[in-house]
Amino acid sequence: FKKGCYTGQEVVARMHYRAQAKKRLYLLQASADGTRLSTDNEVQLGTGADAGRAEILIHVDSLNTEQPAVLLAILPTLFDSEKPPISLS
Repeated sequence: FKKGCYTGQEVVARMHYRAQAKKRLYLLQASADGTRLSTDNEVQLGTGADAGRAEILIHVDSLNTEQPAVLLAILPTLFDSEKPPISLS
């Protein structure tokens, strides 16, 4: 706080002048094969050298194994336009 800026100023300035954020919140849906999710799971983005990871914020396991589990994850916006494969580990 000594430099005269406020917390989050860089993010606010980027959104104002460039109209883009580095990360976005996504709702992801797992396959309906009864897989149990947890915040210990990692979201793998892409494959090879360009692969990245995302953080799972919230997960909801379906009580019915016929229905898919859902989760919220923060993913880089770079992956928004390129649509790489996304997998859980």
